[in-house]
Amino acid sequence: MTGPQYSSCVKPADYVATSSDAVIALWLNLWEATDYMLHRKLVCLGSAHPDPSGAQHRLLASPDAGDICAIGRVISFEPPSIKSFPDSIDNDFSFNILLRPDDDAPVLSDDPYSDVAWQGIPEDQRIRRVRQGYQGELVTEQPGMPEPREASGGVRYQPYTSSMFFDPVRGASGTAAPVPLLDKRFVWYRDGSLQTYPLTQPGEYTVPVLHCECEGSRINDVFNVVDQLPGGGAGCKKHWYTSVLCFLARLLTLPMTLGFVAEAWAKARDGNYHDAMEGNGELHVGDLVLVRGRWAYDAGHQGHNEVHAVRTIQKIPEPPATGQPALPPPGSDPTKFETFYRTWCELAGQAPPDHDPGQPPAGMTSAQARTYANQQLPQHRWQAHPDLDGCAAADLLTITGAEPADVNRQLGDTRLTVTGTGFTPGASVVVTAPTLAVTGVTVQSSTRLICTVQVRTTTALGVRDLTVTNPDGASATRLRTLTVTDLPIIR
Repeated sequence: MTGPQYSSCVKPADYVATSSDAVIALWLNLWEATDYMLHRKLVCLGSAHPDPSGAQHRLLASPDAGDICAIGRVISFEPPSIKSFPDSIDNDFSFNILLRPDDDAPVLSDDPYSDVAWQGIPEDQRIRRVRQGYQGELVTEQPGMPEPREASGGVRYQPYTSSMFFDPVRGASGTAAPVPLLDKRFVWYRDGSLQTYPLTQPGEYTVPVLHCECEGSRINDVFNVVDQLPGGGAGCKKHWYTSVLCFLARLLTLPMTLGFVAEAWAKARDGNYHDAMEGNGELHVGDLVLVRGRWAYDAGHQGHNEVHAVRTIQKIPEPPATGQPALPPPGSDPTKFETFYRTWCELAGQAPPDHDPGQPPAGMTSAQARTYANQQLPQHRWQAHPDLDGCAAADLLTITGAEPADVNRQLGDTRLTVTGTGFTPGASVVVTAPTLAVTGVTVQSSTRLICTVQVRTTTALGVRDLTVTNPDGASATRLRTLTVTDLPIIR
């Protein structure tokens, strides 16, 4: 499954704020409003990747285009139904996730529902702890961001937060939604229960979150209508007199425009996280999820980073299934969460995009293409299990290790022995993140191959992943298999 994306983003230098809502309404310029929301308010942030040197154990921003991967715990939901007119033109479905805080703060976990420490520290300390965590770059103001449209006083970034409420009787927190008209506060707990409290009862606090938006179609549908009607389109902005002529055209055709807009508004599809959900099931507060999508700065509000649009969502089971890495406990060495993050994000990223049966999806990465080729192999496309029909599948391609595991750049090119199962003659070896050249691959048996890794004194230090690909397209990757070091040579 892949969630839809109708919007686009601009480079920081290309951002231009639109007119005030009052001016847009006075000029009946629905085209300007929808064009801004759809194509101009989001600022591209690029992507974020693990530190290639392995020294900082955190994500680093990169100008490269592409989806980012974030792992966090669902804190709250913002469905389209909570928005009133005219804000309901934006019918995206939003949810917020709490990223794991700094592992040097062992009293804090990524689960404020049972972790009483969150409500006991100041708000600025909460955002600082999350920003110092492994994924903290995702909720940190990036260089060169424009002043957001609705901000004031020169503020360029306002952290996104979700409201929580701590009940001392339960000894736990829940997601809070104050309702001033009822003088009550609704609180959802991780066990699925809902409880109400008077607004006067103390216990409310906020946690910093990464805002995630699953796009609905309404802005796009309305834009497509007004873009084709008289008085709409980019040409109206060329000169002052074209603006006046377009205003007159909009005024004369207003009844027709309102009719078409009302139809598009009513038929628009609301955003829905199920569009992006991998597998079946529902999202609940407290779920640990992996989210992929475009990383952007929303300059249309107070200014914050978000995932917009969300393309895929995958629930991470707790406790993990056999062979899956478990979430490290709070206070663990940062390398343990880094391994957890890389394993889930990199393996999830190897899944091909959603596609029709028999039709290879377009725009696949090399890892996705290898997975797709693997899925087409006869041994992976059986209708009756091989244990039942007696057919023997080929040995599963796996990598169990490499010797030596440490490659000293002071020693230059290094001969490597790779062990595993399912190796076939003609297999290739790739070392990545960042890439090292590999030569002289020789398959000695189905469980052993040798090759030479090219290492120079200028080669970047840090860990590397290793991938073996057979001639039939079958592929296996082992994360953090090699480490490039720089140790002195004693003669």
